[in-house]
Amino acid sequence: MDVKGHRVIPRDAFIATVGPKLKKPHGQDLVALRVVVQGTKAGKPRTLSWELLDYFDVKTGISAMERTTGYHAQQSSDLYITDGDWNDWMYGEMHRYPITIEMAGYGYGFYPPDEYIPVEIKRNWRAAIFDAKIADCPRRIVGASC
Repeated sequence: MDVKGHRVIPRDAFIATVGPKLKKPHGQDLVALRVVVQGTKAGKPRTLSWELLDYFDVKTGISAMERTTGYHAQQSSDLYITDGDWNDWMYGEMHRYPITIEMAGYGYGFYPPDEYIPVEIKRNWRAAIFDAKIADCPRRIVGASC
């Protein structure tokens, strides 16, 4: 995207603008989601859309991310003790959008027994197919060109 003669990456502009307001301990997150599905029904074009807007709950201290996904928002470097990780490196150095699909731990942390692997493959299969379909241009899912 071009803004006043400067090349601007929409995601970077959004993060630079909104990011400082969401940093903890004083920031309070929000989740803004729009899903648009286009197809046909009875031979006629049809578009359906859903929107979700949720905010940090001040009374309970529960983040919007926790409320809408069941997981709290967290940098992967906070989860895994590293000086950065694959996702950070890919975005920072290669300007790529890496995607990590997490497996449930079933109470075993990051190392569930082998018998849970087929369950997790089945649970994550649709996400993996989606990731493969957008791999050539992840920015397309937010309407950006590649």
